[in-house]
Amino acid sequence: MRKLILVVCMILLASTWGCTSGAPPLPTPTNPAAVPATTLPSAAPITVSTQTPTNASTPTPALTKNVALEAYQAVLQNKRSFHSNDKATVYLNEILANLGASIKVSRYAVLDMDGDQTPELVLELTQGGYPIFLEVLRYTNGVVYGYLQGARGLNELKEDGNFKWANSAFNTGYGKLTFESDRATTNIVGYRDVSLDGKGVSTETYFIDNKPVSKEAYIVFSEREDGKRSAAWLEFSQDKSANSMVEANNSSIDIPAPATPKFTSLPLSTPRPTILPPSLTITAGNNTLQEIMDVLRKQKGVFHITESPDKKYIAFMYSVTNSLYDDMTLYIWRTGNIGPKAAINKVDHVGAILWSPTSDYLLVDMGTYVLRYGALFSVGDVREVTTLNYFHIPFFSPDGRNLVYSAASEEKKMDTVKGHYLDPGEAFDLKLFNIASTSSAFINKGNETTDYSAIGWLDSNTISYDKVSYSVQDNEMIDESVKYKYDIRSKMSLTDGDHKFTTDDYWKVSRPLYEQMKTDVFGITWSPDHRSVVYGKGEKEVWGGDIWFWKIGENKPILIQSMQLLDKIVWSNDSRYFMFNSGISYTESVRVVNAQNNKMYTISKFGSMPLFSPTSVYVLFTESVNLNSPYLKETETGYSHYVSVLNLKTEVIETITKPSSSVEYIALGWLGDRRLMYKKIDNEKKTEEIVEMDLQR
Repeated sequence: MRKLILVVCMILLASTWGCTSGAPPLPTPTNPAAVPATTLPSAAPITVSTQTPTNASTPTPALTKNVALEAYQAVLQNKRSFHSNDKATVYLNEILANLGASIKVSRYAVLDMDGDQTPELVLELTQGGYPIFLEVLRYTNGVVYGYLQGARGLNELKEDGNFKWANSAFNTGYGKLTFESDRATTNIVGYRDVSLDGKGVSTETYFIDNKPVSKEAYIVFSEREDGKRSAAWLEFSQDKSANSMVEANNSSIDIPAPATPKFTSLPLSTPRPTILPPSLTITAGNNTLQEIMDVLRKQKGVFHITESPDKKYIAFMYSVTNSLYDDMTLYIWRTGNIGPKAAINKVDHVGAILWSPTSDYLLVDMGTYVLRYGALFSVGDVREVTTLNYFHIPFFSPDGRNLVYSAASEEKKMDTVKGHYLDPGEAFDLKLFNIASTSSAFINKGNETTDYSAIGWLDSNTISYDKVSYSVQDNEMIDESVKYKYDIRSKMSLTDGDHKFTTDDYWKVSRPLYEQMKTDVFGITWSPDHRSVVYGKGEKEVWGGDIWFWKIGENKPILIQSMQLLDKIVWSNDSRYFMFNSGISYTESVRVVNAQNNKMYTISKFGSMPLFSPTSVYVLFTESVNLNSPYLKETETGYSHYVSVLNLKTEVIETITKPSSSVEYIALGWLGDRRLMYKKIDNEKKTEEIVEMDLQR
């Protein structure tokens, strides 16, 4: 019998994929009821040179560009209609009206997408600042054609016209548009596809130009695509004329040169220093988190750029060969410093950088298999503390003092039941690593019939884990998982609820969902304990429809919310709560749901998604209020912002900061069980500072 990769790993992998936003590359928007047309501002005609070269029988490329720009100019002024791919002949204001009153043009790019020497005009259409569609205008043979594209199907547009698309979390790639009069087609340049068989075994395949390639070849290909120059986007303001929008590109369609990097690429021929040389430093600006991020993102050979929870550090890996598979060095850059510090030891096959909640330590995760290893570093001196071997991933405690993880048993000769059916076949132990003492201790040892699998932390003293038992009936293996919680002080374990489940129970829920991902299911997101799932069902192209919640062991799902645009689903660490939002505006309602009794709370947030505390007791978020601040008149809403916390036990919202007409506050995150962090912004003095505080018990 062919061995299968451990089903628990597949469940974890499915959970990770479920958080990935994806949609077909060429979705068609829904057709809402028409609203009064939104008229774009009028503008004077664009001035371009249209002199025909002497003795020329056909237009030159430069002349064609000029004529195309004039045509686009007229479309933007609503003086000229164009042939749309979902309607006959329409004006731009009619397209905007059909899409909804809040849809607007936010920015644009002029580039030759198909290499025919005639530029296309790409308009980004947003709702509440969030990209929803792109309208691609193309001029040919005296006619302007418009092709409406979904933002998820055409994103990260490059200067050469290539872009990324996502058909689902299992099907992503790169494409380029080819045009016909009535439609635009995505020509697939390369893609990655993941398929699941009936038993949950995944198979990944990679293609470039429709030819199968190795994973390594695809990674090189994708790095090359990602490294191309991005399309030059320019902001479109309703306060400025359509004329100035197009004139900014002029008749030669020159793409603005990128800004000069503040430091040059990392040296490839010199030995790696402990501190980067002066040529690799930022000598201008305040060396803020964003400035450092911007610099690193321009560098070749830099991977896994990750900011610390306290926003004071940025960690990244550097490869002198510009390869994810060769040796790399860890660098840590503190904000305010002119350069980063490097670790002494090199590592390879890095999968991720995991920060401790307190930002004192980080773990560099490595490996090419479910049995992995990691190097733990102290942040202040970039010193390697220890290395650990583990299954899947380790978990920092909320106070940052301990790590819990599962590890393959060192008793290699143990004849386990699962070893005859699954791979890897070793028993799994549950272990606790104390960072201060650099010592590991067994919580539970696996044996011939039992595994122990870490789920995470419920608080800084309580670990959540699964006890998985294996048996054989009629030559078929049967597994059963029971969730426990372990107190590291008393060293006692108790069952956490009475919900047991088997792999068959899991597939009864997951198999139909993954099948329906081909049609109308989207956003599948599993809880950390893999016993519940939340997903959307409806208009997959735009991620709109009903939100459903399904517990393993239940015969059918429960409807949570009807007719909802979906952006993100986020679970609490203890799997007892989840939240979701629509993502159509910076200011919007977020639903927080108690997964035990399906009770739902609604909070109004601004900006980023609210944040569950590590102990799953609180939700941190930013709210808005209109204080008629003279400093915020030019912002989208003019509102001031402040920080609040929802206590999930008492169901009470507490205001943490009170704004004024000049000072506002933005929630940033959690640094432990009860320690939170926010940004204080003084708009009058034009200053910002990060503040940490502890919630009162």
